[in-house]
Amino acid sequence: ATVFLNGVEIGSADNMFIPHAFEVGKHLKVGMNNVAIRFASAARIFDSSGASQFNVRKMRCQFGSGWTPRLIGAGIWRDVKLVSYDVVSIADVHIEPEIEVGRANAWVTIEVANHTKEDQEVAASIVIQIGDDRESIEIVDTITPFGGVIEAVVRIEEPQFWWPNGFGEQPLYTCMVGLRVKNEVQDVAEKRFGVREVKLVERS
Repeated sequence: ATVFLNGVEIGSADNMFIPHAFEVGKHLKVGMNNVAIRFASAARIFDSSGASQFNVRKMRCQFGSGWTPRLIGAGIWRDVKLVSYDVVSIADVHIEPEIEVGRANAWVTIEVANHTKEDQEVAASIVIQIGDDRESIEIVDTITPFGGVIEAVVRIEEPQFWWPNGFGEQPLYTCMVGLRVKNEVQDVAEKRFGVREVKLVERS
């Protein structure tokens, strides 16, 4: 797919499994802006190049399988957003639950992008909530111009476990993250996760 803004090509993408971001500041104009996306035929690329379907970064079952016909589509998947940043922003949030006796720990990793040429002291607020139960923590760390990572662990007392279908309910916690610099909010993000643990148990 090739992406155009106001008639100018700003980038391209050939992988449906990862998000793509493009710098558009110098191409924006006051008032109405036009975004156009031109899709190349993945089927033609696949058939003409002789490439393996594993090298064409689309959902594998679109190429046909034992339970689906060959239906190779194209289109916009997920939202298209225009996002502006000032000082820092959230590049990604990763949550890894850890179950202990009577409680759980949510290990939260925040990838932070620094859009300035200076070190920034960043305050990260993390809130984990399900229903009326709420746990929060705040971490302050310095992020270099190259970006960085803020890590924290939030303790969840008497956690509600996520169970496979037929074994119980599937409650999901909400993790809300906010970044502040000099007490000004820079970015926020929200993710949902379940408290669960998978083990391979070998029995003789």
